[in-house]
Parts: sequence; C-alpha cells; structure tokens
Amino acid sequence: MADAVVASVVVAGDQPVPQTGRPADDLAAAFENFRASLLAHPALVPVVARRPPGGQATREGADRVLALLADAGLEVATAAAAYQALLFYTLGHALLEAPYALMGPDATGAERQQARDQLTAAPPAQDHLAAAAPHLYTDMDRQFRYGLDLMLTGLGLGASITQ
Repeated sequence: MADAVVASVVVAGDQPVPQTGRPADDLAAAFENFRASLLAHPALVPVVARRPPGGQATREGADRVLALLADAGLEVATAAAAYQALLFYTLGHALLEAPYALMGPDATGAERQQARDQLTAAPPAQDHLAAAAPHLYTDMDRQFRYGLDLMLTGLGLGASITQ
C-alpha cells in the first residue's frame, strides 16, 4: 500500500526533464518538479522519504537524472553520489517545508515571522544570528533554489547562484 502511495507522488512529479543542453538548468528543473510534487501532498512527504526507492516511476526518474549527470561529464560513481546528494537535499527540504504547506498562507507567514523575531532577539554573543535573522525563514522557493544552485556549482555544472 505504501509503495502505491509513494508511486503516486513520484508519478505526479514526473514532469518531462527539460533538454536545454544546460545540465545545471535541466537538473534544477527536475528537482524543482520533484519538490513541487512532494509539497502538493505534504502529508505524504514523510512516507516518501522513508520508503526505499522502488517502482517504475522512481527508476525512470533516477535514470533520467543520472543520464543528465553523465552527459555533464561526471564519472559513474560521482554521478551516483551527486544524484543521492540532490535527492536527499530535495527530500530534506520538503520534509521541513511540509508542515508549512499544510497551513494556510497567513499561519505560515505568522510562524515564519515569529521565528525571525526570536532570532532577532538573540543575546549579544550571537550578533551574527540577530543580523541574519531578517533573511532567514523567508521565501522557501528561493532558499531551495539557492541550495540547489550551490550543489550544482560545486559539481562543476555551472549553475548561477541566485540570492
């Protein structure tokens, strides 16, 4: 039963991977699609994250991403490690976002503002945290893309870091 649930979420996010010839852009789009599918079913994100990979949709998606990494010039072992890092980053981000996706926008905004307010009130020994607080817990789409771009840049795929 759980396998069918996981497959339905994976299939829902199984958008065609762009073929722009720019691996970083194509990979980013693939993982953004997967994240969007996860967040469209926020209550199921923990189930998807806990299930071992399986099912035809999962295998096909993994194969497409691994092909993009190979086409970008990564060796098989590096491509496999990169795939897992990108997958785990996406799943982890979605796990943290899922509770917000279940809330209405007003509740989400209020909770994020409360987190920023608590960080702004940090003791003087944590001045850097207080200074960074207004920039934390803001636009989760932008934050996800920033982390994704960092990873793709680190792989030498030429992503442009967005802030």
